[in-house]
Amino acid sequence: MQSLSIEGFQISPQQKRLWLLSDQGKSQSYRVQCEILIEGNISYSSLEEALREVINRIEIFRTSFQTLQGMTIPLQVIKESGDLEIQYNDLTDLDSKKQKITIEELFARQKQIQFNLKRGDTLAVNVIKLSSRQHILIITLFSFCADINSLHNLLHEIGDTYSSCLSQKERLNELLQYADIATWQNELFEENKLEVEKQYWRKQNIFDFIKNKLPCEQETRELEFCPKYIAINLDADILRKIETLAKNNSVSISTILQACWQVLLGRLVGQSKMAIATYYDGRNYEELKSAFGLLAKYLPVHIALDENEKFSTILKQLEEKINEVGKWQEFFNWEELIDSSDCPPAAAKPIGNFLFYLLLLTLYRSQRNIVSITYRFLFRTYTPVSNALKSSFLAGIETILW
Repeated sequence: MQSLSIEGFQISPQQKRLWLLSDQGKSQSYRVQCEILIEGNISYSSLEEALREVINRIEIFRTSFQTLQGMTIPLQVIKESGDLEIQYNDLTDLDSKKQKITIEELFARQKQIQFNLKRGDTLAVNVIKLSSRQHILIITLFSFCADINSLHNLLHEIGDTYSSCLSQKERLNELLQYADIATWQNELFEENKLEVEKQYWRKQNIFDFIKNKLPCEQETRELEFCPKYIAINLDADILRKIETLAKNNSVSISTILQACWQVLLGRLVGQSKMAIATYYDGRNYEELKSAFGLLAKYLPVHIALDENEKFSTILKQLEEKINEVGKWQEFFNWEELIDSSDCPPAAAKPIGNFLFYLLLLTLYRSQRNIVSITYRFLFRTYTPVSNALKSSFLAGIETILW
């Protein structure tokens, strides 16, 4: 009997980490999703043509993840052509209030779509008609195939391809494909000459933070992988004060908010060092700026906190650490650290305390000049704790500003 085989490419270190966290892809809680307002007349046929051409040009959007019996890590297998089913919704008969409610429902519903990874269905598109000259495009991608930067690149690609379809011009520029990037990343960690770079992360001793525990936090053996987030909106007055503080200290707004978060957690757990997972786009090289796929990493950034230290000193220390870590981001690999002798046995699995404190702060500015802060946690058991932290975090920001 002829044995079955798969012809494909190794997944990247980022994909592997997510695969293990999500119980071999069974949990599909991680999504990349956006809502785009399109103003002006659009041609549905040209839009569909553009979307299908984009999928056929970008391999990661027509990639399936295959395993054989006995395999715990899949290979990424690129299909010859991609499949795309576009949902259409006409809301022209609804008033603006009902339109908004319906859009939110459709956005939430699309977030619950179960992608078929083995078949390569990892992209969902919904076109919502508000009026003859206003549409909303909702795009949802499984996180194995994209990060936030990929989403921005995808929007530009769709726009350019749509224009080419209208003018009937063929796009000829070649794209750097994700399978090639994953191969390069895997080779990085197989080369002995990178021992100095790998040693940087081993010396960070990040597993020392696994012992941290929040007040009233309950221990449990079974932690359900269920990423959640809590959003905090800052009004224009607070934003202006944060911007002034950032300008006076020559740091970014995100650095100020991250410093507040680290100070808060440090005081709650009684530790002088706290680590927070900080978003790095994984695109240190110019060739990767326009790339598609999961390149981003959440790297542990930690600083030493002294209760007698000025906040301005903490800001300077944190900004320097963020920049330092960014220079070494491509050499960070969870599996590499877990396999090292310094890793405690408990950290080999994605358990609670360690990953909970590595929180992500996502900042974005809305049209109304409001900054929304989103911090994420990985396990369902931390929902009550995180709700309590929301008020403490806001209070801490206001204390620093005033």
